[in-house]
Amino acid sequence: AVCRAKCRGEEASLEDRVKQEEMLHTGKLHLKISKAETLRAADGRANDTQVRVFVRNETFGKNDSAPGIGAYGWHVTRSGAHEPSFQTANVRGGTNPVWNEQCELQFATGAFERRVRKHPAGRRGRREEHEAAVLDRSELRISFGNEDSAAGSSRSREPGRRHGVDILLGETVHSFRNKLRLACEREAAAEEDPARKAQLQACAEQISSRHAVMVFVPSPKLRELHQQQREKSHEYRKLYKIEEQDHSSWQPLDPIRTFNHYAAMYGFGHPQMSQRLRVAEGSEELRVRNNRFRLFEQEQQRWARRGVEAQNTETECYGYAQFTHPQDGGSVEWRHALIERVEHPAGDSGAPRRFRASFLYTPLLASGAEPAAASSSVGPEASGLDTIARELPEDHVLLAPPNPRIMGSGHLEHQEFLAKAWQLHDEGLSEKDIVQMLNDELRERWLKTKEVEEHEGKTHTPAPPPITVSDVQFALRHGDPSLGREALPS
Repeated sequence: AVCRAKCRGEEASLEDRVKQEEMLHTGKLHLKISKAETLRAADGRANDTQVRVFVRNETFGKNDSAPGIGAYGWHVTRSGAHEPSFQTANVRGGTNPVWNEQCELQFATGAFERRVRKHPAGRRGRREEHEAAVLDRSELRISFGNEDSAAGSSRSREPGRRHGVDILLGETVHSFRNKLRLACEREAAAEEDPARKAQLQACAEQISSRHAVMVFVPSPKLRELHQQQREKSHEYRKLYKIEEQDHSSWQPLDPIRTFNHYAAMYGFGHPQMSQRLRVAEGSEELRVRNNRFRLFEQEQQRWARRGVEAQNTETECYGYAQFTHPQDGGSVEWRHALIERVEHPAGDSGAPRRFRASFLYTPLLASGAEPAAASSSVGPEASGLDTIARELPEDHVLLAPPNPRIMGSGHLEHQEFLAKAWQLHDEGLSEKDIVQMLNDELRERWLKTKEVEEHEGKTHTPAPPPITVSDVQFALRHGDPSLGREALPS
């Protein structure tokens, strides 16, 4: 099922996402400085005693440089002197000074600090570089497409395009993962750089069902720039780069769906525009950073807990229903569905039994593309997509449970009479005779009730629907024989 809830990541500004990413890599150190003991007597006569705290980032080497970072990663001032992150007050004299001071310091992880520390630039440039660095992460790029895999083309010899693997619209997201593994294996075989070769081999070995395939979802501002045909502007390129590196800009795809199902939503198969996909392991880190992935997993778990194939209640059960393809000459296909009983209005005794089928796996169609045969639709109306639910006659559905409970009568008026079915069956009556007898009794009781209500000036109760053969059959299979025998006088 596609994640349909609106993500917080969509509403949050870029500054909020950068701030959230910084918080994930920042920790607090609670420091308490009590006292010093047995200092040298020569230092304790007339000197001031003070404690200073200095910070070193061990990811920096001797010759590495960054603003505010000196040799070997020590935090320094502009003049190059070591910069204290905290210092106590001066205590004059004595060899056992007491401070009893405490502070709370915030530090970023070494690798994160190294990534975001950049050389000075303009004020706006520093902010843009900082945002991009905060959201940055390393990755391998693999390209698919006919122009890339064509034999003899110049691009087919470029890294990431040498695999010769094609992806079709009719393939599922799950099969794409398998083909991506194959593409990584072929790229590794053709790669000469040992480091990149090892990365490709590791990807080919580790890609599994735990990895999520995600599609890039641009923000409204980026879509607006695209509609204005400003793709070559600095603002568009800068914003695109930052959003591409943002975890919350990537929407997970359902592994059982094909790319054709998502064509209307994300533009797969467009002749002039390619689509970006990202494959990442569904780790706890991804759940924290990507709101879309977290909501997608919650939706998947909800369906898993539901146990749809074991569904069999008085109101709905699992089964199969006929799905008509309007764009394929009206061809019919039996599809998985949750089937609900449709109650007919009282007095409509001649109407055949009907069911409402909600298809579990159905293409997402653009609004207005579904024929009038669809009686209702459910789904993300805000996104302009419909998932089909149809009301069908009994011969257009097939109930999966051996004894579907929705086949029993749902009318309270029937329950007392259906309890007699076992006794009548023991007396040798056929199912049709039982139906006839019970309907006669049902109608007789309704006529008496109607007469009393008319005598009292009340609006009489509509006639209940008749008991059917399937109601009797269900009562014989699931009813309690002892109740039926007690219901009839001896």
